[in-house]
Amino acid sequence: MPADDRDQLLTTLREAIQRIERRPARRSGVVASGLEPLDRALPGGGFPRGALSELCGGQASGKTAAALAVLAAPGG
Repeated sequence: MPADDRDQLLTTLREAIQRIERRPARRSGVVASGLEPLDRALPGGGFPRGALSELCGGQASGKTAAALAVLAAPGG
């Protein structure tokens, strides 16, 4: 491969990597679960938008119901 082609390829790859590595803008706000008692217990009144949240609890504690409620909520 000629040096000019190699340099162009490296430049193109560097630019592609920079685009991939840019962090997307953080989405602000919260997503309400639609379950009033759960929303009251969460800081800000819901799950943070654009963040990973973990639901913990024992068997039959409502984790699946809470997850499904969040997914069904408008804007979820």
